Amino acid sequence: MIYRISFSLIFSVALFFTASSQSDYFYPDASGTMNPAIPTPEKFLGYAIGSQHTRHDKIVEYLKELGKVSNRIHYQIIGETY
Repeated sequence: MIYRISFSLIFSVALFFTASSQSDYFYPDASGTMNPAIPTPEKFLGYAIGSQHTRHDKIVEYLKELGKVSNRIHYQIIGETY
């Protein structure tokens, strides 16, 4: 019983530090500097990422939207297939 509680406690602490350090790794100076004009995937799609399958055409639509609202993305079709 004590082993289960210890394992649960260690696992919870490790999970907390892992989750909190991911944003620090990808966005080291992200103290509210994100552009609010750029929609998040959740806002654009209407559901949380990972909660359901996202079709390919919706991903493409989101990338096109990012190309419209951000000067950091250029959307270009480079080929078509049948």
